[in-house]
Amino acid sequence: MTWAAGLGPRHPRQAFHVDASYDGKGEFHPGIIPCGPWRKEKEEGQGPWDAAWAHKTVYPAIDSRPGNERSFDNRCSPMNSEFTIHQNTAPAAALFGFLCAPRSRYIEPG
Repeated sequence: MTWAAGLGPRHPRQAFHVDASYDGKGEFHPGIIPCGPWRKEKEEGQGPWDAAWAHKTVYPAIDSRPGNERSFDNRCSPMNSEFTIHQNTAPAAALFGFLCAPRSRYIEPG
């Protein structure tokens, strides 16, 4: 799974992004990196806004899944699906810049 929307075959398809919900496109912008899975604090959620909302209905059980596979496309749950400039977007931009830089800039040929 990739954590950037629109990148790869399995990526986040929902995000807590109000503008994207009302712009008529039906999807949010590619490249957004939502917060993703959160640590388990309780057995089940209290409503769709809760990060643990899906825990009681997933198969296999939530405790048998590794942390990076506990992500659910739930745009109503900010703990799972929100993104911020200082926590997600700025570090991702720096990382993408590093990964896309010309190779010769960092490694001497030969």
